[in-house]
Amino acid sequence: GPGRGARRQSEFEAVTTPIRGWLEITPFRVRLTEYITVPKDTPQLLPCRIYNLGYFSPKTHPNYLHIYKHTMTTTTTTTTTTATATTTATTATPNLVILHTRHLRLRFPNPSATHADFHYFWLRHNCPCLSGCRHPLSKERVIDSIDFSMHIQPLEASVVDDELHIVWDDAEHHVTVYPLEWLRENAYALARSEVVPPGSDNTKVVLEYAEFLEKWGDGKGGLSEEGLRRYRLDCGLRLKVYGLVVIKGRGQDTEGIIREFITEKHEVISTHFGRIEDLRTDNTTNKNTDQLGYTNATVDLHTDQPYIENPPGFQFLQCVRQADVGGDSYLCDAFQAARYIRSEISSRVYDLLTTVPVRFDRRQAAFQSLVVRPLIEPVAAGSSDLKQVRFSYFTHAPHDEPFERMQEWYEAYNTFAGLVRDPKFQYRFRLQPGDLVLYDNFRMLHARTAFKGSRHMRGVYFDTSDVWETLLGQ
Repeated sequence: GPGRGARRQSEFEAVTTPIRGWLEITPFRVRLTEYITVPKDTPQLLPCRIYNLGYFSPKTHPNYLHIYKHTMTTTTTTTTTTATATTTATTATPNLVILHTRHLRLRFPNPSATHADFHYFWLRHNCPCLSGCRHPLSKERVIDSIDFSMHIQPLEASVVDDELHIVWDDAEHHVTVYPLEWLRENAYALARSEVVPPGSDNTKVVLEYAEFLEKWGDGKGGLSEEGLRRYRLDCGLRLKVYGLVVIKGRGQDTEGIIREFITEKHEVISTHFGRIEDLRTDNTTNKNTDQLGYTNATVDLHTDQPYIENPPGFQFLQCVRQADVGGDSYLCDAFQAARYIRSEISSRVYDLLTTVPVRFDRRQAAFQSLVVRPLIEPVAAGSSDLKQVRFSYFTHAPHDEPFERMQEWYEAYNTFAGLVRDPKFQYRFRLQPGDLVLYDNFRMLHARTAFKGSRHMRGVYFDTSDVWETLLGQ
């Protein structure tokens, strides 16, 4: 506070303009005069931001934290720690920098890329300046990451004219300026708006088969060649975007349904349940009915057959008879949930889910299989692009993990398991006789509620490439 000496005063001159009035800092109030000094052991403030006015960072005094300059560009004004003064903004797009202990979060104006996190050492290593970091003629980097501390932090950070400006806390107070577009292109922890939970708007995934028959019927109760092409395209696009498509009123012609999703040169995937699986409690012909699907109990969210080396990529479930009570279907986009964890909850949780092997073990009287894989498999290590999710609580064998990491892994698992059970990540519907749902078994978790009475569903598996080739020509 006041009276700490001229050296301290000049060191933080960016924030020493007196500010009159109150600034509310939940859960108490702090009087603003010159710059603020608060006890380092104040738990409510470590580490955090005070609205849009400043951030905390350990500095010269070992027992205190100080608030330094932080600039936020808004649609009308540029706000700094000088709360009584405003200046006209040079851009109409709001940007915000949030500084944490080891990294900063940069919010982008483009709604398709909401924000990205950058480590301070990464930013310092990638300084584009020509005054010590890159050669002024060749533009090649002339520094290496060993030339500065891995614990480097900024003194100041602000967004001005679509650029991020950082003053570094080193001997020279080096200044770095990054174009926002460059940061977006090179972001390694980018959060996109697509990770926002999809909601429960089932209209996006539902097709009425009768509408296709009305417009493109062949006069014989089926689709014309053009009608089949349009139907396949519509199904394929919904599968690409949402991971599933619900088709109302398709009918009971199971073989005909198969040929709408794969051509004659392809074949369905036969499993230990058969070529076409009849899921009903009174099934006496299948010798592998000793599992939850053949009971009337709840079968919660899962992927099918994670316990084999190459699970089927797609399945359709066709309703032959619906239960008197219960038996509703619900599916969850596990890719969305995984990306949400990575960008909004914890990158550490995401890393555990994508790297720690899990044992999936199916043990039935006439069939046994064991596979060890992570719950979530990205296309490449650390990537947000995902290849496959394996999730099956009823075939999850006892987890084998070092003692000191067991609790952390279970907490990560519970984070994912809880998120996929959040209704905002789910599609819920009740299939009627003649309806069906086709879904991506690598991406979607599916489930059904408990029921009373007789219920009969038919299940058919497809290879991923066969479906994409038939529906979208890929």
